[in-house]
Amino acid sequence: MGVGSPNTVWTKRRTPEAGKWLGQVPVSFVREDGFLCPNLTPDYEEGVTGYFDIVDALVRDESYNSVAKRTPNVTRQTLSTIDNGGEQHRWYGDDLDQALDET
Repeated sequence: MGVGSPNTVWTKRRTPEAGKWLGQVPVSFVREDGFLCPNLTPDYEEGVTGYFDIVDALVRDESYNSVAKRTPNVTRQTLSTIDNGGEQHRWYGDDLDQALDET
């Protein structure tokens, strides 16, 4: 089956429609059976950041630098990108919105 075969094109279209995550897994998420899920049990020793670590970091009223120093395995740039990036910010959805409302 060649790169341009109909089955290859169909598979590429079908996979996103099925909800499978094809790209690089973003910080604080894991891929489970092809689906993107929040990482609720991060292994900090393996250099992993948890979902709620990011949510907590984004609601602090401090600089990205100071928050990144206290948040496991995350950089200032990562926090800035998530906080200012439309799609990435939405990945944290209701949890982030609720935390922001509480502060």
